[in-house]
Amino acid sequence: MEAEFVLFGRAHVSVLVAMVVTGATLVWIGRGDRSAKWRRSIRWGLAGILFVSKLIGLALSSASFGLSMEASLPMHLCDWAWACAVMALLTGWRTPYELAYFWGLAGTVQAILTPDLPYGFPHPFFFTFFISHCGLVVAVAFLTLGQGMRPGRGSIWRAFGWLQVYVVAAAGVNVLFGANYGYLCRKPLGASLLDHMGPWPWYIAAAEVLALLFFCLLYMPFGLGRGRVRP
Repeated sequence: MEAEFVLFGRAHVSVLVAMVVTGATLVWIGRGDRSAKWRRSIRWGLAGILFVSKLIGLALSSASFGLSMEASLPMHLCDWAWACAVMALLTGWRTPYELAYFWGLAGTVQAILTPDLPYGFPHPFFFTFFISHCGLVVAVAFLTLGQGMRPGRGSIWRAFGWLQVYVVAAAGVNVLFGANYGYLCRKPLGASLLDHMGPWPWYIAAAEVLALLFFCLLYMPFGLGRGRVRP
């Protein structure tokens, strides 16, 4: 068993495989000849798992380190994507779905592949981190491939515009409390894609450009289906 988190170690790879298998299974169920009640139960079940895992993670953090404005506010982008995913699962509204789709697949997937996580299996933080993050990606996959939800025209710019709202909000909280939400003040301690984007503050601008590129790529399958990609 791993006392510390090992990037692409056995526990990490097992989590990635479990995420893919779970997502594929739920998509298969969602696309099958099931009743609306069946699909609603899956949506609510996923929302419940996401919500409970977040509460447990917050409780564990409080018990271990105490709650603080510097580390305990839901001000990382994955937190906002998580909230959008839960809202989309419970309501079926398009805007939170679009934000969860773009932010989750462009940002949360990066957090899953290169997590800023010092704790390995079987530490409780290992489970809460991956359940909440992988659950978000599974939820987006289920809504998109299992329930037929799609980002609409203009969704790239809506997601990018709301991303700027997040950046301003996170920057304000960072200034007030000396925090590092969104990694706007410094890069993660562990390896990440930001390591290849230059020093502060240039990596922030590079990340914005890369985010827009990822959004365009994520929209491409739906844009091509409509004739061409239109942000």
